[in-house]
Amino acid sequence: MAYSANADLQARTSDRVLIQLTDDEKLAVDTGTLATAIIANAAIQVRITAAIADADAMVNTYLRKQYAVPLATTPDTIKRLSVDLAMHQLHGRRGSDFGEPPEAIIENRKQAIKVLEGINKGEIDLGVDTLPGKSSSVIAVATGEDRIFTKTTLGDF
Repeated sequence: MAYSANADLQARTSDRVLIQLTDDEKLAVDTGTLATAIIANAAIQVRITAAIADADAMVNTYLRKQYAVPLATTPDTIKRLSVDLAMHQLHGRRGSDFGEPPEAIIENRKQAIKVLEGINKGEIDLGVDTLPGKSSSVIAVATGEDRIFTKTTLGDF
């Protein structure tokens, strides 16, 4: 299961931009919506799906130290990170056709990587089940009898 979908990307940017980033063949330029563009050129959906898959693979690379991946449910944070990384992928795949990705896209990717690093280190909790032995809320307590050999009892030796 992907962490994000077309609708999540559409919530972040316009259909026109998504079409420009994915319609390499220029078959869907004047179609208007992403849905009609995909009908005109099925490769658009393939490219969006590939960008999301690449983004999710990167997310999983950071998550797998703390969580079983792929996650069974997608926390909002992970969905946002998936969208940020997928948008960067889509802008990056066009290369010099559009120049550099917009600064906001570059900054969102940088922030996504910082959050993923925090998750990887266990500093950020997603609120889902962690791998066995990775829970930050477990505290080990040792109990036992009083010590037989202490500084006082060994002082005579």
